Amino acid sequence: MPEYVIGALIGVGGTLLGILFGSIISYKYSIDLIKKSEFIKACAEFNIAFSDIIHWLKYDAVGDSIHTPAKLKEFHKRHTDAIHRFKAILPEKRRNDFNIACENFYNKKDNHYYSGYGNLDTSPERKESRELALKNINELLEFAKY
Repeated sequence: MPEYVIGALIGVGGTLLGILFGSIISYKYSIDLIKKSEFIKACAEFNIAFSDIIHWLKYDAVGDSIHTPAKLKEFHKRHTDAIHRFKAILPEKRRNDFNIACENFYNKKDNHYYSGYGNLDTSPERKESRELALKNINELLEFAKY
């Protein structure tokens, strides 16, 4: 076979291998980018789901007659939906820690929701319950950082 035919075959083969490897690398990085974009969107939605209660706990709860557990129960469906949606996109290796943070948020240690935040009328206990709720919400939101 003439030398120029062998050179052409090597050139075509090299080009095809370059296209194949380039395609594989592009595909992998495209998938990674899509996953990262979905995670960022989920983080934003998760943070938004808790924004109202965080604002209430920080600013509005001071003079409000509503107790922290009652206010948390008011937002229960919204928070639970956000937690389930976010958990589905959270990497598997972080789910166990996320479940622990959820149990802390819900006060599940005594098999009931939110009553660990207190139900007392006196100001010091109400302040402590607000601070505990904020701490537990912030623990949850730590998972929504990218």
